[in-house]
Amino acid sequence: MQLKMLKLLIITDNTLTSSLIDAMVPPSSCTEVCRSIEDCRGHESFNTVILDLGIRDWQKVLKEIRRKAFSPAILALAPRSEVNSIVQALKLGAYDWLPDPPQPGTITRLCTELLCRNTEPLCCGENSVFDGFLGESTAIRQVKQLMEKFAASNQPVLLSGESGTGKGVAAEIIHKLSPRRDGPFCFRNCGAIPPALIESELFGTKTGSYTGAVDRAGGLVLSNGGSFFLDEIGELPMDHQAKLLRVIEEGVFHPLGSNRPVSVDTRFIAATNRDLKEMVTEKCFREDLFYRLNILPIHIPPLRERKEDIPLLTFHLLRKKDKRLDHRAMDRLLDYDWPGNIRQLSSCLTRAALIAESDLIRGEDLLFS
Repeated sequence: MQLKMLKLLIITDNTLTSSLIDAMVPPSSCTEVCRSIEDCRGHESFNTVILDLGIRDWQKVLKEIRRKAFSPAILALAPRSEVNSIVQALKLGAYDWLPDPPQPGTITRLCTELLCRNTEPLCCGENSVFDGFLGESTAIRQVKQLMEKFAASNQPVLLSGESGTGKGVAAEIIHKLSPRRDGPFCFRNCGAIPPALIESELFGTKTGSYTGAVDRAGGLVLSNGGSFFLDEIGELPMDHQAKLLRVIEEGVFHPLGSNRPVSVDTRFIAATNRDLKEMVTEKCFREDLFYRLNILPIHIPPLRERKEDIPLLTFHLLRKKDKRLDHRAMDRLLDYDWPGNIRQLSSCLTRAALIAESDLIRGEDLLFS
């Protein structure tokens, strides 16, 4: 369920160029440098080659690489002024061109494209349980490891993180990885339910409990045998927190207007973009409920703290739109801090895809407001 490693062979006699490229590629990549075609022989395990068009007999090198059975993707490295060489390299079978000196945005974008191309069923397909929760940064790898580990338990999981980081997607993945995967996944947003309806939405109602009330199953009953995801748990009113705590601890509750207890078997997953510890200090959230929910905590970092994931996310979001970014556009995405996180990135790219006058999204097509 992880991306295949990018195995990169850099063919150049310029030590500074190879060092710059090595510093720009994804940290999980395997990189090796050769100075000539003679040095390259025996390197059949590489799936990507960056070929410096400034070396002697680069055409011969490119043709020999193209004849290899392992058929790596070739990126031609040359200054913008070397138009004839660039065109010739593309005609000979190079996948794309890299400007020399190397640019971080271009290197990152092309490496991500090739990584996805080499592992499409895993990183961009529909068969991965992590589809929709993409990222290969160290932070996201750790989050995925925790999700897999915690999924096997029946204990509550508390997802924390800013709005738009993917907490809802993470909750569904935990459910799909769990032994309860064949049971229901029920979702309630505590911040979107009017206060007067929260009890009935969570616990259900009995006929006559209030004017117009009829028998209605709440989220707890609907999630029986599966998982119950409570988003924005910090918005749950204090008077309902005690009742929820009892269900988590004892698996028993009373529907609104009923004197008969109901037993449920559900796994609780909660999410918040607020600081629950601070809310406990301010007496806005029950301390006992916080500790009961916080048994298995997972913090999802904001996008600005894992910008190395932006090219992969961008490739995935634009893939079905048949659009791609130019170098300036990728640089702008990497320079921005994304206060709205992945949700904002998705909105920005959707708008840019509609604005762009061709299949190429330019830097000026991106609007961050």
